[in-house]
Amino acid sequence: MNTSTTPRRTLVFYLIALSLPLLLLGALELGLRVVGFGNSYPLFIEVANVPGYMQANPDVIKRYFPTPEMATKVQIDPIYFKSRKDPETLRIVVQGGSSAAGYPYGRWGGLAGMLQSQLELAYPDKRIEVITTAMSAVNSYTMLDFADEIAAIEPDAVLIYAGHNEYVGVFGAASALTPVKSEGANLLYLKLRELRLFQLMQHLYAVSVIDAEPDIDNKNRGTLMAKAALSQRIAMDSESYQRGIDQFTANIGMLLETYKEQGIPVWIGTVVSNLRHQPPFESAEIEQVDAELQQRWQQTWATYQQALSTQDAAAALATLRPLGADFDGSATLWYAIGQQADSLGDLALAKEAYIKAKDRDLLRFRAPEAINQAIRSLASNHRATLVDVEAAFVGQAPGGIIGDELILEHLHPNADGYFLLADSYYQALRQSPLLTGMPSTNPDFDSRKALMPITVVDQLIARHKINVLKADYPFRAQRVAVEYPTPRMPLQQIAKDRYEDKLNWLQAMNAMLAYYQQANQLQNGLVVAHMVAQAMPHNEGANLSAGMLFMFSGQNALARRYLREALSINITNGQAWVGVGYAEAGLGNIREAREALERAVRNGVPEGTLAELAQTIRQAELKQSE
Repeated sequence: MNTSTTPRRTLVFYLIALSLPLLLLGALELGLRVVGFGNSYPLFIEVANVPGYMQANPDVIKRYFPTPEMATKVQIDPIYFKSRKDPETLRIVVQGGSSAAGYPYGRWGGLAGMLQSQLELAYPDKRIEVITTAMSAVNSYTMLDFADEIAAIEPDAVLIYAGHNEYVGVFGAASALTPVKSEGANLLYLKLRELRLFQLMQHLYAVSVIDAEPDIDNKNRGTLMAKAALSQRIAMDSESYQRGIDQFTANIGMLLETYKEQGIPVWIGTVVSNLRHQPPFESAEIEQVDAELQQRWQQTWATYQQALSTQDAAAALATLRPLGADFDGSATLWYAIGQQADSLGDLALAKEAYIKAKDRDLLRFRAPEAINQAIRSLASNHRATLVDVEAAFVGQAPGGIIGDELILEHLHPNADGYFLLADSYYQALRQSPLLTGMPSTNPDFDSRKALMPITVVDQLIARHKINVLKADYPFRAQRVAVEYPTPRMPLQQIAKDRYEDKLNWLQAMNAMLAYYQQANQLQNGLVVAHMVAQAMPHNEGANLSAGMLFMFSGQNALARRYLREALSINITNGQAWVGVGYAEAGLGNIREAREALERAVRNGVPEGTLAELAQTIRQAELKQSE
């Protein structure tokens, strides 16, 4: 017997023994895929019936839940973009939560919609795509998870506006929407979720365990904000509080490194919230201190209430301020100090107190100041460009304290606030190598704001959404039903029908366009047509309508942009050639205007229309020669 081969045979035996379980698991994984068990939710999918275009997957949120049925009903607003990026296209991708997505206005109020319009006006000859991957209830974990798929579509820049959802969003440090509760487990979850075996275990867990768990306080609440909150409260500097800061810092750090390795520049913004007009949702309980301090609080608070009743703000403030030493953790105290200092014109003290009140709010729907500190450090450490959104809002807020003038409730901007958010990124991009040296029309602030893509219908629907939000927890202890107001005007009826899904988005936009045409409101109609053309870059009619309305309004550069887009779809569109002729003449491009006239002739445009265009071109030529 050859004993020298025995160790080798033993090694082979052990290798086979160890491989069998792996082979069995592999076979089971393959079998589950063959029979169609489980799901895969890529970030981007092809657009149905629109060859050559992609969009964000409306079901991508489902990848973060044990079963599709458990997923929150949120999605990324669809923006169509070319499957194969054109070499001359500037492609920008937005990441973030609901305030980056534009809640409650949707895509058009968000960073992508607002920025797209501003960049188009400034660079009408440049093809620009601003694609959003932002959606409600997500935070740094999902943003990190999207990174490789975003890099795969070859963006020229990534814009990040995030930080509010690290506690109550999906994978938040204290959220009912978080599948697991540790940083390492969350990252492992993101790696394993594509495996069908892992999905099978999730499914079995969901069926056997989750349904048996006791109902949590907010299970039957109506709004997503209500469902995200746990009864757990997070005190400042507690373990849970620090976990939120740490996970944000770690995840965004890895995200920025991923993009840096891919050579993709990143712009990351500080976040803002309502300081002046949003009281703390919940404050530390005074009952937790000893009896002597409780008595002091009660006596002092009674004196404060008495001063309020006589409208003596100075006495009220003088009464409250000594409490700060013993009751520093009380968000209610600091908010009251802020209000009284504010009324007395002591804005420095007011702002300091409002910030302390926000940071001590036990329900962490607003990012604490530590998040903005982390953002500034992350930008510096990872060579990202910092966009100081907070400074921009402070500069526009009365007295430098952000409130209802720019914020709808606790943190979502109003229309002016969203425009200011996008303008902050616009200004930062303008100063970057990405855009410097590129021909620009250099539009001023008012010109850019005139194209703000939020309609009256959007405003009406947004107002109702905010009313519904504020009628539920945590704004109210018990949810109150909010009826949609009875319409009294045509646009109000369109808004109600859209809110109730009696009209889809395109039907509502067409109804608005018809109304504005009948009312001869060119600027309002132009905004609507522009939004439709942006939403449907593949549609000849949408591009033609936007181009012609831009031409009628005298915005020739944008008119040419959209009319030539229509011609790229159908080169024989005579009406588009006529519009291009007028636009080129208006821009002083006589040769291009005459070429457009010749193409209009070849495509059967009526002689009267041709004669008018020819006359316009001659007048433009004479003007140049003067």
